[in-house]
Amino acid sequence: MRERARATDCGPNGRVSTSSSPGCLFCQRMESRKELDERTVYEDEFFHVAHQTTEEERTVLGILLVQAIRHVSDLGSLTDAEAARLGTVISTVSRALQQCTGAAWTYCFGFTESYRHVHLVVAARYPDLPSQYVRLALADWPQAPRGGRGEVAERRRLRQAIGNRPGPRRAF
Repeated sequence: MRERARATDCGPNGRVSTSSSPGCLFCQRMESRKELDERTVYEDEFFHVAHQTTEEERTVLGILLVQAIRHVSDLGSLTDAEAARLGTVISTVSRALQQCTGAAWTYCFGFTESYRHVHLVVAARYPDLPSQYVRLALADWPQAPRGGRGEVAERRRLRQAIGNRPGPRRAF
């Protein structure tokens, strides 16, 4: 299949752009590497995976944010190589979350209403999660395991579970 990209995602000569977009929160995250590396679990040439944190810099452990490294506005604008890799990243991260957190299964969801940049959340669905906290209410569960930037052991376990798959990645 040929590589696809919308005109807005292309640089000179119609090639896929690797640049960021001014004002895009997700592009700004990729430019703040020192802070981002503290939460990073995995990265390859297309996608970055990190613990999602709240404004208080604490998060429910097992909620990961998968984002495209380049600025791409929607899933239909991914190249074929990016789309194939995204599927592999999601399944690999899901297996690692199940192995490391004891999750019964994982959720995967994404909305690009506020920021038009491809990003998905992959979250551990804990077996003892009360029914009122399923789906998008997961982060509201008061008894959920929580941590901040310092949760090095959690990141290390996830990184080891991911191993060298699905492709080339930065060393952490």
